[in-house]
Amino acid sequence: MGASRVERLTKRRDFLSLRRGRRINRPTFLLQVAPNDLSATRIGFTVTKKHGNAVRRNRLKRRLRAAVESLSSSSVKPGYDLNFIARPALGARPWPLLLDDVRGALVEAGAL
Repeated sequence: MGASRVERLTKRRDFLSLRRGRRINRPTFLLQVAPNDLSATRIGFTVTKKHGNAVRRNRLKRRLRAAVESLSSSSVKPGYDLNFIARPALGARPWPLLLDDVRGALVEAGAL
């Protein structure tokens, strides 16, 4: 995926450690950011049960993942852990505005 590696956050302790990191608010998601000591950026996605059944949650997660991957494929700086937590407005947000939200949050986090 370009110059820097992008990996997935998978372990609960990594998600919990992000709670102490920086928080960036957007209408469609909350981004938690913390530096890591790795040569890769790790990204996680959280969609809670309050967003609906499994089909709806997976659809929201896929939509958010696609937006992040379309922007981060070649330009994400290494050394960050990022967790995108979906908000209810994610499902109805037009695609160009969702991309703007993701781009703005990654720039504000210093990861783009």
